[in-house]
Amino acid sequence: MSRGSVARRCGLRCIAVAALAAVAGLGVVAPARAQYFGQNKVQYLQYDWQSIESDHFQVYYYPELDSLARRVLDLAEKTNAVLSVSMGHSLTRRVPIILYGSHNDFSQTNVTPELIDAGTGGFTELLRNRVVIPFMGPYEDLRHVVVHELTHAYMFDMLYGGAAGAMLARQSFYQVPLWFAEGLAEYNSLGMESNAEMFLRDGTISGYLPPLEYAGGYIVYKQGQSAVSYLVDRYGEPRLRDLLQRMRQMHSFERAFQRSLGVPVERFDDQWREWLRKRYWPTVATKEDPEHFARRLTDHRRDTSFLNTAPAVSPQGDRIAFVSDRRQYTDVYLMSAFDGKILRRVIRGERNVQFEAIPSFRASLAWSPKGDELALVAKSGGHDVLYVVSAESGRIRKRFDLGCPTLEFPAWSPVSDSIAVVGVKGDRADVYVVDRGSGRTARLTNDTYDEMELTWRPDGGGITFASDRLAPVVLHPLRRDKQFGAYGIFDLDLRTMQVKQVVDTHGEDHSPAWSADGTKLAFISDYGGTPNIFLYDTKGGSITQLTDVQGGVTSLTWSRQHDRLVFAAYNRGGVDVFAVREALSMDPVMEHLRAQAPQAVESADAMERERIDSVRVAPSKGALATTWPDTLTGPDSTLMARGEVTRRNGLGGDSLAGAVRNAAETPRWSMGGMPQGWAPPDTAAPLPTRSPLHDEGGPFAVSDSVLSQKPEKYRGHLSADYAGAGFYASTLGVIGQSQFAFSDFLGNHNLYVATDVFSDNLAETNALAVYSYLPQRWDFSAGLFHFKNYYSSAITPLGEQLGTPRLFSERNYGALISAAYPFDRFHRMELGYTQMFVEREFFFEDANGILYSDGKQFRSVSSPSISLVGDNALFGYYGPVNGQRYNLTVSPSFAWFDKALAYRTATLDMRRYWDLTRGHTIAARILGGLDPRLAHRHRKPRVPLPLHPAARPRRAAAARALQPARRRVRRSRHGVGPGRVAAPERVGGRPSPSPGRDARVRNGDPHGAVLLHREARRRLAHGLRRHQPAALALQHRSRVLSDPAAERRGRVDRARSRRGLDGLPALG
Repeated sequence: MSRGSVARRCGLRCIAVAALAAVAGLGVVAPARAQYFGQNKVQYLQYDWQSIESDHFQVYYYPELDSLARRVLDLAEKTNAVLSVSMGHSLTRRVPIILYGSHNDFSQTNVTPELIDAGTGGFTELLRNRVVIPFMGPYEDLRHVVVHELTHAYMFDMLYGGAAGAMLARQSFYQVPLWFAEGLAEYNSLGMESNAEMFLRDGTISGYLPPLEYAGGYIVYKQGQSAVSYLVDRYGEPRLRDLLQRMRQMHSFERAFQRSLGVPVERFDDQWREWLRKRYWPTVATKEDPEHFARRLTDHRRDTSFLNTAPAVSPQGDRIAFVSDRRQYTDVYLMSAFDGKILRRVIRGERNVQFEAIPSFRASLAWSPKGDELALVAKSGGHDVLYVVSAESGRIRKRFDLGCPTLEFPAWSPVSDSIAVVGVKGDRADVYVVDRGSGRTARLTNDTYDEMELTWRPDGGGITFASDRLAPVVLHPLRRDKQFGAYGIFDLDLRTMQVKQVVDTHGEDHSPAWSADGTKLAFISDYGGTPNIFLYDTKGGSITQLTDVQGGVTSLTWSRQHDRLVFAAYNRGGVDVFAVREALSMDPVMEHLRAQAPQAVESADAMERERIDSVRVAPSKGALATTWPDTLTGPDSTLMARGEVTRRNGLGGDSLAGAVRNAAETPRWSMGGMPQGWAPPDTAAPLPTRSPLHDEGGPFAVSDSVLSQKPEKYRGHLSADYAGAGFYASTLGVIGQSQFAFSDFLGNHNLYVATDVFSDNLAETNALAVYSYLPQRWDFSAGLFHFKNYYSSAITPLGEQLGTPRLFSERNYGALISAAYPFDRFHRMELGYTQMFVEREFFFEDANGILYSDGKQFRSVSSPSISLVGDNALFGYYGPVNGQRYNLTVSPSFAWFDKALAYRTATLDMRRYWDLTRGHTIAARILGGLDPRLAHRHRKPRVPLPLHPAARPRRAAAARALQPARRRVRRSRHGVGPGRVAAPERVGGRPSPSPGRDARVRNGDPHGAVLLHREARRRLAHGLRRHQPAALALQHRSRVLSDPAAERRGRVDRARSRRGLDGLPALG
């Protein structure tokens, strides 16, 4: 065998890898992944899955969610009737919907290998067009998420055919901008609402809105929502439908946009921004910055945070507890109520299993009557837990597990040890009360309505909360005023157990807070389009608007012993805490503004009336019904209106009452009826509904037989997620590589197969097959492998010393098994065993450059391993920025077979990161090991090239192309060189057991099978274009020194941006 033939074989292998890389570049995530650190996805529970189906959808759920699943199926069919008209497309295949009963259950899903954080409210994946959603309590949120995700499913079905096979078609290279994909989904599910108006108004005035094409994070949802709304307002809904059709035909968003609307996307962006300025800049004269009437206690611009929310003022009025992300993690802080000085960090969240996650948008903190303890909810393990902690040290005093997967909004009675909390279980969110001393729990409500943001009356005789019980629970794809989903303020009397309505402003009312004497109730309402603080007088029945802020108020609290009102407001791109002393003496905001600039106020009033009319959408006649088959048609107790709303002259506006007027002079309305002479804003002339439903027979888009069908038990079977191949043929031969990924529908079983085939000799073929079993807490995997590689080195991949550099080949084959047990999200144990057999053949070269066999060696490696892994690091754009990670591994090899190697290996890798400021991080690392072979691990590789002088320049260039850059790549113990298919450390696309140190590859590539370094690939491609033959090079299995989880997160984010894969943030 000539040396040239060895070189050609090496070159063919690298060419095949380049072809396979082109296929893998489609962004498909292979089920086998390398993982060195990484956090865990823990399956705390196993579910008995079943399904029901209709003409267009199939809902998968577990028995506890039977009633909820039938509602989702009905809502999905109604949504289909709307989207088929608005998008001009009919589904080509049935869309699967996988339903979880809580966000904690949802975070355990195996449909996606990625970790799911608290901000993800649902997602739609591309390969099988699966929609995965949790139920988190409010039915309005469920309606929003279902319509949002089904919009994505419709778009995938329209553009890609809804099948994995389309990944290899021309459409797979077609990218839909994230702003349009998410904006269309938000527009279809919400229209334009006050939350979007708040972000757009503040962003336009403050000037931080990025161009549409560069928008990311949560703001891209709101920017896209506004841009699509503007597109429909200016060009009409038929033009939007035409744009979608042209996208399908032309496979280019930019060309379709230009052809359909007659303007390029960049020009449309400019027009939309001009429209925003005309819409919002005049409000600068009529709205106030919170600092004009309140003291700023936090500043997100200085501490580089985004959220400073959920303030809770102590009973003494001197301290405020709040939730903040100022140090990247979501923590609980204590600050002075007088000057905002941070006193201490009470709770460190997202670092340990006790406080695995602290909800930020639906968070609530509660003080004990003495002011020495705090009550809060945090995720711990697979469910939420109610904690009572010391306000001074943060030490846990009490821990209550109520048996509900989700807990929210704790509130502590001002006169006892009773703590009220909202618990979500099954398809219901209800109020529970826990006794701090005995731990006894009582359920106070039992209905399908949502209760949130609890507060106690000052005398402890009742619990006041916001609820959507203004209308029956009937889910509909279009959000409509005064139908289901609108929130008002209600009160539960603990003596009579009657629920009575306190106030309804005909807006979204929430966050009630009582004054110390119980005669005034402050709350937040978005009446008029902006969330502001209102004050309800229980004696006179009047409502006064206290604020008119530029952004919006998100939460508030009122001191029990001092007239100190503390609130959180969105302002200048972040949420901050503000405080007002003597809130009862505040002047009504509109009186103050009208005195300063009366003409500006009247102009703003007219603009606001126009804006309200453009936002409100009235129900079409007959589209909704007032009943549901389970007879839950109304609240479980009597509703009674207690408040009468006063309002200033003229419809619309942000102020219900510029000043408190005499009740006889001011028109009023209540739940009981409407006086003659004028109409409340609900009855103003609305826009027509965008798309009619075809369900004249009633509220259901599916028949009774479908809704009452018997569920079918889920039986998983493997089917293809992805199949890809790359081939190369030349006069040197034919080479081909392929990847196949199989899984069941829920992602609990995964099979990954990769091959590397050479036409001239099957002994040169590389192959890998790994099966993973993932539905339980223990994760198991097993695999077979076969690899053939060529080397020139004085050290073998197993660490054996050869004395002088020699040419040799190695054929490695064997099996691996592994298991991993995650203790919690941050810690796990890995067990593995690898049995590998090695056939090594040496070569020598004669004077003519011909290679001859120079003997063979046989080795076997029997290597069990155990690893302890911990990781609570938080990532930025380029890698970890905070937290710590460690990996302790012991991996011996025993002489259990003939000619076996025996050695002992132990390694410890510890890393710590400190976030000094945004953009500045200090990192420290401790790395140590016990193994004589490790001394050679980082030695500079040598590539002997005893070639004829005429051949040396070209061969040397090719050798450099195959050798990774030393500053970015380090060698690993066993050689599977650049461009090899290698055994994975991460199988099933999630933190999973290591298959063993002797057959695995540690690299940063999320596909786990394509190991060709980018720089080497670029150099190799350059050499191939110049027809340089590849020389035999020293090949080492390589690992990118950037962190694997950081690389994985970055690629997933880019994949979502390209394909609109959705991680819908939960709205507060």
